[in-house]
Amino acid sequence: FDCEERFWKAFRELPQEQQRRVMQEPLRKRARFLSFVRRVSVKGPVYENCTILAPDGNVLCTVDRKKLQWYVRRELADFLPDSETVIKLRFEPRGRYGIPGANAKNSFSSQDVQQLEKRQQYYTSFKANRCVACGSESNLARYNLVPSCYRSFLPNRFQPGSHDVLLLCVPCHHRAALQHGNRVKKTLAEEIGVKPQPALQGKGDDPKRAARMSALGLLKGGDAIPEERIRSVFLRILDAWKAEHGEMQAAALPDSFLEEVHKVVMDESKSG
Repeated sequence: FDCEERFWKAFRELPQEQQRRVMQEPLRKRARFLSFVRRVSVKGPVYENCTILAPDGNVLCTVDRKKLQWYVRRELADFLPDSETVIKLRFEPRGRYGIPGANAKNSFSSQDVQQLEKRQQYYTSFKANRCVACGSESNLARYNLVPSCYRSFLPNRFQPGSHDVLLLCVPCHHRAALQHGNRVKKTLAEEIGVKPQPALQGKGDDPKRAARMSALGLLKGGDAIPEERIRSVFLRILDAWKAEHGEMQAAALPDSFLEEVHKVVMDESKSG
């Protein structure tokens, strides 16, 4: 955002629950997080609830308008009379509800038949465009419960794609990815005997970088920073130094040493 007014204007357009989530971020990160929310959210409705019928008239699934047009342009389906949201296929599909050979239920076990019925209910139902966590209807994004990298290891009854996509607002999506996503990957990896990929280290996870940013903040703030704040920030810097170089008890520093640090900080800020 190029000015504070634009930030608050965008902020006021958010639902109350998303406003609360933005305000949970540190002050210097709120504008960045709000920009992230606006950038990654879908620009239109995720579910348009258009319907595809089999040649026998049974509902196969609900899709968006783009998928309807894809079938019609290739002369694979026709719109029903007086309807722009329902088409009927001109051919018999190889399977139904995402499972090849689902037309012949006799070849399925009782467990597979139960799974097929659940998938039928999901594929043919109309879906609401709102976050399943907080109920928000804006700034939405798709969230995959099962990571695609592990989907091929699932039992056949869940292939070629299980209905594990949830609709979340971007703040809830962000929280789910941090709290739930890594745990699911680890659990699935252990169950199928696959070594999980290590999580990428973010900038905020690097203690050396965090210490460097804290030191720059002290120099930039100068004498405007309260002494108690200088003490806590400098102890954090020393903890990072101790983790890399060893032997130094930051908590046992004498007050005279911190006073000297305060003096150096103010002198450096004035000269800079």
